[in-house]
Parts: sequence; C-alpha cells; structure tokens
Amino acid sequence: MAQQVTTTFVDDLDGSTAEGTVAFAIDRKSYDIDLSAANAAKLRAILAPYVGAARRAGRNGQAVRRTSARATDRDENQAIRAWAEAQGLSIAARGRISSGVMEAYRNRDAQPAAPEPVAEESTAATKKKARRRAKAKAAAE
Repeated sequence: MAQQVTTTFVDDLDGSTAEGTVAFAIDRKSYDIDLSAANAAKLRAILAPYVGAARRAGRNGQAVRRTSARATDRDENQAIRAWAEAQGLSIAARGRISSGVMEAYRNRDAQPAAPEPVAEESTAATKKKARRRAKAKAAAE
C-alpha cells in the first residue's frame, strides 16, 4: 500500500501559507521561522542594514575572514599608501592601514598635519598581548 504525505508550511506570524523556512541567528542562538514571501522580505529588509555592516562568523562565533576585497577598496588602499609615503608617514606595503593614517588621508584637504604618533606600549602590555596571541594561535591549531 502506498502512502502520500503532504507538508504545508504555515506562516508563524499571521497564519497564512508560508513559502518556506527562514533561518537566522542572534546572540549565539539560531532560529528557524516559517514565513510567507512577503513576511520573509520584510524580515530581510529590516535586517539588511545590520547584515551589511556585520562580518561573517564561522563556528563558535569566530569571525570568518573575507577572502576578497572589492576593487575599489584595493584602489583606495593603494592611493592611501601612496599619499602616506608622500607625506613621509611610515606605512607597510601590505596589511591593515592604521586608523590614524586613514583619518589623515580623509582629512587631507582640511588639515595637512600628519596623525599624532602612537605612544609605545609598556613592556608589561606588550608581553600580555604576545601571550594572548600565542594562546589564540594554540587554540586555533
């Protein structure tokens, strides 16, 4: 004897027919909700500004590195590095650009002054930071 099972999704908000299940997470808790196309679109529209400003997370809440940068970001970074070198600022050829250099670049027309130098960390703070890096590296392995 054959058996046929029909599954019908019901919108968890208004009881109408749902298109499917939408999954989301917040505060390390994952949720699934059955929504109609209209309610799913509303949820996505509400979350869009937050999703756009957020970074992706992997397992256990660890941030996932973005593997590719937009071409405009690369072009801007090259321009910032060239400007900083022309101003005599110390800047690495690769890696993150300090917020001080970024701010000076963005305000280059308003004020030609270079960013204030960052004070050297104390020896204790430097050692503490090195221990944290070593611990994080060991945990990642």
